[in-house]
Amino acid sequence: MRLWQKQVVPMALPPLRILTVDEQHTLVTTYLKQRTTADQISILEAGCGRKWHFDLQGAHYRLTGIDLDKDALEVRKNEEKDLHEAIVGDLRNASLKPEGYDVIYSSYVLEHIEGAQQVLDNFCKWLKSHGLLIVYYRLYS
Repeated sequence: MRLWQKQVVPMALPPLRILTVDEQHTLVTTYLKQRTTADQISILEAGCGRKWHFDLQGAHYRLTGIDLDKDALEVRKNEEKDLHEAIVGDLRNASLKPEGYDVIYSSYVLEHIEGAQQVLDNFCKWLKSHGLLIVYYRLYS
């Protein structure tokens, strides 16, 4: 499945614009807190590294992190204590539950992965039908 093939709700998209890092964090934090007011949402942080950038205090969510770096996951589990589940794995071939996540968040990971299209295909597979995919990446010229 290609990313552009997954169309759930036909709608007009707002014009794209580049947001500052602070605007990005505010937008994502606000969205996640609004989504978690009633039911718990499941969030996958794909390529989670050592730090979660959002303060979701008071929100009802379950955060799963996946990364190749076992040491980074240990920091998240034992020092940050912000992951409900930590998975050591490769985003290209990880075996995660289809339509298992309301939100998939990946920050500056795809540009480091050979075969990133396979990762995007997996994101589409793992994301619930009305879920939110948030991907930050750098374009290299």
